[in-house]
Amino acid sequence: MHKGLRRYQELARDLKILIQQKGYKVGDRIMTERQISEALNVGRSAAREAILMLEIEELVEVRKGSGIYLLSDSRSVAQPVVDDIGPFELLQARQLLESSIAGFAAVSVTKNDIVRMREALDMERKGIEEKNNDYSSDELFHRLIAEATQNSVLVDMVSELWAKRDQSLMWARLHERIFDTNYRENG
Repeated sequence: MHKGLRRYQELARDLKILIQQKGYKVGDRIMTERQISEALNVGRSAAREAILMLEIEELVEVRKGSGIYLLSDSRSVAQPVVDDIGPFELLQARQLLESSIAGFAAVSVTKNDIVRMREALDMERKGIEEKNNDYSSDELFHRLIAEATQNSVLVDMVSELWAKRDQSLMWARLHERIFDTNYRENG
């Protein structure tokens, strides 16, 4: 991995090279996500992040149910335009950190903490029923769990992860692609 490049950026660069080597022209449907994953010898989530980056750079377009299409000539494999956190890396970090925080919070949680968490969950349920895309109650719930640890560093870490999510162009693009928000109803 080149110094300074995130993993998805390196993979996106490799994908640009692969697209050139295969001789794709503007308008062509390129390889599938599975084929890209195999060609780059990476997992599907890493391939998705590379594709997402090329989509944001407007080099490819992902058409649901149809495939990935080349939008412009990808001759340049220079420094990437996008400098963002990969959404799947962010999810992994949140899963690891927040599950550990929840375990730690279980030891020191107070009755008042539980009441506040229930209120946040009720707000989340109401938002889901109203089909709004406001995630502030979800964020509040996770912050309240961190606050129940009574450790300000952990609260700051959870807040920082949510801030990175809110500032992430890649996260926003991935989220746009998720048309079915039923996953929130099942959580």
